Amino acid sequence: MADWNVGDGLLDITEHQTLLAEEGLVECFPPELWSVLGLGINRRLGGAAGLWEVSADRYVGVAQLRSGKERAQLRIHPKIDADIFFLADYAFGAQRDLLAEQQLTAELGAVRPDPAACLLAWYLAELDSFVRRWLRREYVLRREVFDGKVRGRLLVGDYVAQYLGRGQAHKAPCQLFDLTPNNLANQILKAALRRVARLSTRLPVPAAKRALLRRVDRLLPAFSGVADRTILSSDYNRLQLRGALRHYGPMIAKSRAMLEGFYLSEELGSHVQDAFLWDMSVLFEEALRGVLASWPDGQLDRKRWSAYVIDPSGVRLSRSAVKPDYVMNTAAGRLVLDAKYKDVLRKGDEDDAGIEIARTHLRVGRADIYQAISYSRHERYAPATPALVYPVSLQGGEALPAAYTVEGFQQDLLILFLDVGPHAKANLGAFYDRLADAAGPVALPASAVAAAA
Repeated sequence: MADWNVGDGLLDITEHQTLLAEEGLVECFPPELWSVLGLGINRRLGGAAGLWEVSADRYVGVAQLRSGKERAQLRIHPKIDADIFFLADYAFGAQRDLLAEQQLTAELGAVRPDPAACLLAWYLAELDSFVRRWLRREYVLRREVFDGKVRGRLLVGDYVAQYLGRGQAHKAPCQLFDLTPNNLANQILKAALRRVARLSTRLPVPAAKRALLRRVDRLLPAFSGVADRTILSSDYNRLQLRGALRHYGPMIAKSRAMLEGFYLSEELGSHVQDAFLWDMSVLFEEALRGVLASWPDGQLDRKRWSAYVIDPSGVRLSRSAVKPDYVMNTAAGRLVLDAKYKDVLRKGDEDDAGIEIARTHLRVGRADIYQAISYSRHERYAPATPALVYPVSLQGGEALPAAYTVEGFQQDLLILFLDVGPHAKANLGAFYDRLADAAGPVALPASAVAAAA
């Protein structure tokens, strides 16, 4: 029996899940559409005829499928009950202030059922907080033709060529600096706000759509003096954020991500869709980077080193970059960490270790263990404690699990857990405590200590 049938208006699937779909439904939409949505489509062998296997892979979110007269709403749910607000905050390097926190909390119930609405609501709350505090006017050089008066600098060449010779001596083309909110930075913010409004109208949850559109309506008057224009990639190169606009940097980065579809997209391939999709592994990795950068007792080391192939004469033949996800320097020691969201649910080798944490089955891969340990043994990082960081979703009252240990090497490998669920913020302090414990003196296994004695 198929899970997805012809005529279904709502197609639900969970990250890394495989379902059965009727052949007629699969053929309603072009093959490249399923591929670009991150869905694997394969004819089922050895089972009932006319059924296809549909497997979700890398993307999480919602999409409106369209082909001819056929319509269907696709929803890909994350396997882990992740707090998108928490992940997005740290992925973009920003922490919500009290104003944004209160506004998000007020609308949390409305937007929680829709993962796309979560990201849109997060952006609107950040923009609202920014507008109230930092929205600025700037002196902009503009050209204007005045009637019977001169302001700024008279453009003599234009005046003689275009007006004086035509008997319009009263027309005065001038160039002047004008203090106005209609600057490029504000135009980018307004364009991002307009995009959020367009995306909000396509949300499948009516309550979420109404909540976000109300927020957009409250924000638009703040940009009443700002022109609507299409933002090009070249505009970011000529943007100068200094003086009164020196605080715009983080908000411009978020707005650019929204405009360029960093996590959201309206067009997939050659087929125009209404889609709200993001790669949860990328979101987790970037969020963890922000969490580590916010740890007051550690500092991210962004230098990356290399390994070399050297011939018998000592000549370097080639080099290979050594790029662990994160290297943390602390007063107590160094940590080499790898984020492992991508391995949470996928099936691995039969020798991979399985861990049950907070109703989530985690697979600790052999290759991941070897890689993390080899990174920590690099001459530029050693001595360092290697660790793998996995996401978990904890419920109220659950404590963050203590670190697990992989023994059998010259140095133990730690397995740490970061709460990304509804109580992620409350458990962040416990995660920092785990990091502090891990960053202590490099722990050698008992066998190595005995051998050294």
